[in-house]
Amino acid sequence: MRCFHDISETSAKGVHLLDEMYQRILADIIPKHMHEEAIPIFRSVMGQILALSEPLPINVLNTMRRCFPCDDDRYDVKLLMGHLGSLVSGTSDSDIPIRPLHASFYDFLTDESRSHDFFVDASAAHRDLAFASLRVMGDSKGGLRFNICSLENSYLPNSSVPDLEKRVKESIPVELSYSCRFWGTHVGSTSFESPLAKEVEAFFDGERLLWWLEALALMRSLGGSAVTLSCVADWFSVMSSLRMLVTLSGIPCVSSAPSHPPFYAAFPIYTCPLYHSLRRS
Repeated sequence: MRCFHDISETSAKGVHLLDEMYQRILADIIPKHMHEEAIPIFRSVMGQILALSEPLPINVLNTMRRCFPCDDDRYDVKLLMGHLGSLVSGTSDSDIPIRPLHASFYDFLTDESRSHDFFVDASAAHRDLAFASLRVMGDSKGGLRFNICSLENSYLPNSSVPDLEKRVKESIPVELSYSCRFWGTHVGSTSFESPLAKEVEAFFDGERLLWWLEALALMRSLGGSAVTLSCVADWFSVMSSLRMLVTLSGIPCVSSAPSHPPFYAAFPIYTCPLYHSLRRS
């Protein structure tokens, strides 16, 4: 038992040394007299980075941030990232995903007892990312649209389109790809609120749902749609609002097992020839 005690003590000392190192580096970057102005920015930017389901580069982080619900949060991520090169990767190249250089930095920032003034509540960032993802998909210029990859023949399966990968890369930017795949995760990770519920309802209004399914199929991510819709269904069930959403969207709803909330079904994906491509990738 003595050996396990010694190992535990050594581990605790290592964590303490890491904490001291991170505190010293961050204190040099953000001195005490700048905390009032700089700490909220630090927490917002790092919260966005830590809450992401997959790392994104600076230019995409900025694009997403411009869709945040609060205007005060729409600043250039590069202003902060330029000072964090010793702690995160991708700070010198706008096309390289930003991520902590070591998992211990994530652990440090998300543990208030260790990071103190530099504590980052990553869960709070899910709300901003939920709004941003829905707005990126709904953008009239760079968002979802009919036949997004301009396929000439809507009856061919996606696997028969020779340059599909090139078309997807050119037609579905990184921020749209991310939003399509992970918006449900961010919605499901935040507390229910009416403004966000209205954004979700708008997503199910009109043809945007079909365009989303098409984009997922083109990216070979259609299987994730069930997980996304399940997350959203769980989120709405908190306020018993799912049936209201279904009524507004006009999509039939069926109940699964009694222990689960109502679930979307019978998507009309075959009403237009283009969506024949959804049958298989």
